[in-house]
Amino acid sequence: MTIRVASASVAGKSERILVNAAGLPLYIYGGDRATQSHVTGGLAQLWPPLVSASPSESGPSGKLSVVPTANGRQVQYNTHFLYTFVDDTLGELTGQGVQGFFVATPSLGASSNVATPPVTSRTSPYGGY
Repeated sequence: MTIRVASASVAGKSERILVNAAGLPLYIYGGDRATQSHVTGGLAQLWPPLVSASPSESGPSGKLSVVPTANGRQVQYNTHFLYTFVDDTLGELTGQGVQGFFVATPSLGASSNVATPPVTSRTSPYGGY
């Protein structure tokens, strides 16, 4: 499973984001800690955790790691757990700001916990990539 970088329109601005091997946007969750994912149960059904025994990257220069969680061997990028969103399709980034999730970018720094940016409306005009 490879994580790569793609361009996307986020809040009307072109940005570089992380995507999974299928090209779907990857997200981080504001409620997570560096050592613990707080996305389980029904939340994990809407925001499937990225799991892999041996992830690789093509483009980003951050540190990938795998942490055993209730969700399986969950992938982290610079200590941030990564997720996809069930409503996203190829070329559509629809989860930005929804339920405390925010698009993952190559510039994410390591953190002991994730600060939660202001939540934006799901109906905001986030375009495709």
